[in-house]
Amino acid sequence: MRMLSIPIAVASFLVWPYSASADEMQGKIESMDTEQGVIVLDNGEALWLAEGVSIESLYPGTEVKVTFEEREDGEKYIGQIEPAE
Repeated sequence: MRMLSIPIAVASFLVWPYSASADEMQGKIESMDTEQGVIVLDNGEALWLAEGVSIESLYPGTEVKVTFEEREDGEKYIGQIEPAE
């Protein structure tokens, strides 16, 4: 068990400076660029799609609820996006 705890501790230390807490935002999709993996909401916020996040069923004009993380470089990455209720 001790052998397993050392790599976990090291991995946690390496990831810590890059982790951020998740925030939420709601807005209408103004534009989408699926090739670049970015959407822009009607408030002017540009949000990047994290790996594995799909926007296939969404289109400009859709009101959405977005969960995202702002990284150290200031870019916001979407962890989850869904139509707003």
